[in-house]
Amino acid sequence: KRGPPSNCTRGERQMGIARCPLQENLVSCSPGPVDRVSKCLSLRTVLRAAAASKDLYQGFLANVSSLSTSGCAAMTDDQLVALMRHCRKLMRLDCSRCRAITDNGAIAVAKLCVYLCSLNLAQCYNITDGAVRAFAVLCPRLASVDLRHCYKVTDAGVLALSQGLSKTLTSLDLSACHSVTDEGVVALASAASELTSLSLSSCRRVTDVAVLALAEHCRRLRRVDLSGCGGVTDRGITALSKRASQLHVVQLLRCLVSDASLMALAEGCPMLETFGVSSCRDVTDEGLLAIANCCQDLKALDLSGCRSVSDEGVVALARRCGQIMSVTLSGCDGVHDRGVSMLARHCAQLRHVDLSGCRGVTDEGVMMLALCCEQLSSVSLLACQVTSRGVDTLAEHCNRLASLSLDFDGALSPEDACIDRLRRRLVALHLRGGMDAAVDLI
Repeated sequence: KRGPPSNCTRGERQMGIARCPLQENLVSCSPGPVDRVSKCLSLRTVLRAAAASKDLYQGFLANVSSLSTSGCAAMTDDQLVALMRHCRKLMRLDCSRCRAITDNGAIAVAKLCVYLCSLNLAQCYNITDGAVRAFAVLCPRLASVDLRHCYKVTDAGVLALSQGLSKTLTSLDLSACHSVTDEGVVALASAASELTSLSLSSCRRVTDVAVLALAEHCRRLRRVDLSGCGGVTDRGITALSKRASQLHVVQLLRCLVSDASLMALAEGCPMLETFGVSSCRDVTDEGLLAIANCCQDLKALDLSGCRSVSDEGVVALARRCGQIMSVTLSGCDGVHDRGVSMLARHCAQLRHVDLSGCRGVTDEGVMMLALCCEQLSSVSLLACQVTSRGVDTLAEHCNRLASLSLDFDGALSPEDACIDRLRRRLVALHLRGGMDAAVDLI
């Protein structure tokens, strides 16, 4: 009798069944490092062969440890369960966007695949607390659970996870689970102290009460996303910053935070690498100065809609945080060529830059980006004062550029030579006209 898998990585075999609404497309079966022979079968063929062939079952399906059916929108409970019967040693399961799957199928899978350590049910709209409870009870090794957009999951499901997986759960995504409240998160924080990653994005009923509980109990957090939690304020973030010093990623888009939160994060979380405060209108240059002075490992920053941010804050970030690879400044009216030029000079690794709505940015700033940041792959210049001169410099120097967004209301035209030159090699070229008419040329 064969025992359980020893871990989630050693010698694993993977099977991907992605984007097959009718379950008739090819399955890419990639065995682990021991057996490099790959097989391509339709899902229906796999199911029939598994039912008929003992050799196939023993030789491959019985040892599959990673399975993805992501995007199989028409896959039914019966089809999923039929496959799972031959994958008893499965450790990773991705059923995201399998919208026909219900609790019945999910509960059956939980009973069959007790060695699961990673589960993704994102956008499985029919999944409820019943299925979550089954996985929490029957799959005690689960460490990562993704329930994004599972609208029927409530505090009861979160409570079940906290009770059943208190010692193993390290990553949980509850984004857009609108019925989750402070009660569920407090219970989770109190029990699952091993959490390193938690997303509560768009959980509108989550407030500082939940964040204070996370600060008290979950001190190993490395990633937290509270975007859209309108009840989260400086009080909660300040407390979290003092306790969760290992935070690397913090997303606070549309939260009620100000410079006080940025100062607390700068002081308490010096290892911060990714930071987002989009649409936080009380964030100013003062907060950015604090981040720049303390968080010099910063790699990605989203300041879109922070209208009080100006060149002063951007210059400070550029000078002290030279590893920045992605910066979003859309809607930052106070950012001009000076700030953009300093970013270009000091952050040569820049790959993604969004300057949409920065009306003070002209060819001068764009040309500096092109000359200093040759690794740029995505640039948005909507509503910037850019002409063919700046765009031509981008085309000439940024050979890795794959996506570009521009306006063509006067200074630029789809017929310009620089546009034609870019059209030939870009993956995405988006031009917006004077009447907000959008033209995707690729």
